[in-house]
Amino acid sequence: MKTKRNKSISFVTICVFHFFLFSFVLLLLYMLTNYSINKRLENAFPSIDSLLEYQDDLMHDAYYQIPIHKYQDCDFIIYDEKGNDLYSTSKNIRNQLSSNDLMLIHGYDADTFYSLSIGFDQIEQKKRYYISFYQYGEDASLSLLDDCVLDENYQIIDGNLFSDRSYLTKQELNLIQGRFDSERDIEKYEYVSVNDEKRILVFISPHINENSYERVLNEANQLWLFAVPLIFLMIIVQSYFFSRRVKNSMKQLDESIVSYQSGNIVDADEKKMPLEFKRTLDKFSDLRDHLEEAKKQKDQLYKEKQQLIVDISHDLKTPLTVIQGYAKAFIDGKIDKKDTDKYMNAIMNKAQLATDLLNTLFEYVQMEHPGYQANLEEGDLGEFIKAFLAKKYSEIEDKEFVLNVEIEDKKIMTLFDKKLMTRLLDNLLSNALRYNPRGTAIDVSLTELEKEMILIVADDGVGIPQEIVHKVFEPFVTGSVARTSGSGSGLGLSIVKKIVELHHGHIELLSGNKTSYATEIRITLSK
Repeated sequence: MKTKRNKSISFVTICVFHFFLFSFVLLLLYMLTNYSINKRLENAFPSIDSLLEYQDDLMHDAYYQIPIHKYQDCDFIIYDEKGNDLYSTSKNIRNQLSSNDLMLIHGYDADTFYSLSIGFDQIEQKKRYYISFYQYGEDASLSLLDDCVLDENYQIIDGNLFSDRSYLTKQELNLIQGRFDSERDIEKYEYVSVNDEKRILVFISPHINENSYERVLNEANQLWLFAVPLIFLMIIVQSYFFSRRVKNSMKQLDESIVSYQSGNIVDADEKKMPLEFKRTLDKFSDLRDHLEEAKKQKDQLYKEKQQLIVDISHDLKTPLTVIQGYAKAFIDGKIDKKDTDKYMNAIMNKAQLATDLLNTLFEYVQMEHPGYQANLEEGDLGEFIKAFLAKKYSEIEDKEFVLNVEIEDKKIMTLFDKKLMTRLLDNLLSNALRYNPRGTAIDVSLTELEKEMILIVADDGVGIPQEIVHKVFEPFVTGSVARTSGSGSGLGLSIVKKIVELHHGHIELLSGNKTSYATEIRITLSK
């Protein structure tokens, strides 16, 4: 019995949903924290690029709309092409800079720049300042345009770089180096406003060094102190809801299985039970049905075995009774001397029949043991079958049967147990000889393929009734059911099937419209 099939979510979908939800929230939290840290670093160490984000305001002379306050310790001042200051964020900056200083300030995208180096005059034993003026060519080559030398008091003592001046100030030297003062840098950017008027933007920002960067970075990373607890809180919340969902799903499954034990079926709440769990219930129900069916089959098999014991007991009782009667007649002296040989032969035949029945039963039971193994040895299977058929030929001819053999004249090497293979061939031929009339043709063929061999034993005799074809290889299906003579123990073909399985092969019976023969046994063996 199975649960009702309604639409419900899959357990895998539940797991995937919670996984992606957790991953998304975790990623979102990480991105927000990282974004906040980067923004803090960016605002702590702004460059002129930060101010150029407001290019539109600059071109429209809307300087008051630029939020310079969010950039710590930063200022800017705007000059026109005549050197007049149009706007400044700090009065002190305006007082400390003049239009004459603009030529010394490094341009943001300029192809010329100053370079300052400090040296020592070995002859005069005095400090010297060397200023060079370079220009980048179109091919990115660097060329020196001019230079000059300053003494320790910033007096120009050599060079034509500043030919109209005799000295530079300390502040001018700082501007050449890109420094506004000891703590801040300076840079300029030239552009044209929407009114085609030239503008010069001078931007002053904090100087970046290792200590200042490390200090700001440590302050920014403190945001993780707030993010980590949030991550742990999110993990706890997510784990709680996920475990609750799983427990509710398992609860439905558990209640349904427990109800099976009592023989009652409790309908699960399909809205709470994932699809896979309902399938598990279906499989559990199917398993119970199969167990019931297996129990019935086991009972039937037990009855068949009991019947076999009765049949074998009867078959053994008949020859043993004859033996006992003839033996008693000999003891009582009731047998004429002229009939002695006849009765002795009868005793011998009945004893042989009883022995054969016991040997067959013992052989089948032995092969059914889990520890039984075939003694596989490499040999020419084709030559082996030919030799066996040669030994059986006189018996086949005496019973007026026709034997047709199709085995190629080449070596067909494989691993097989010679004793078991002899038993297999003997059982198949004995069945054909026992249950078919005289004149029946028996065909034996062995075909070698790339990875396997096909052994066929077939005849054009009376065939097998269709009602038992499907169970002819089962044990205890006797000849009285399968054929017409009423002889046999019902274990011959079962032993054949077991021998094929011990050789890792496959056996099947073909009859009716599946073959051109009345009966065809097809055996497939791995090479």
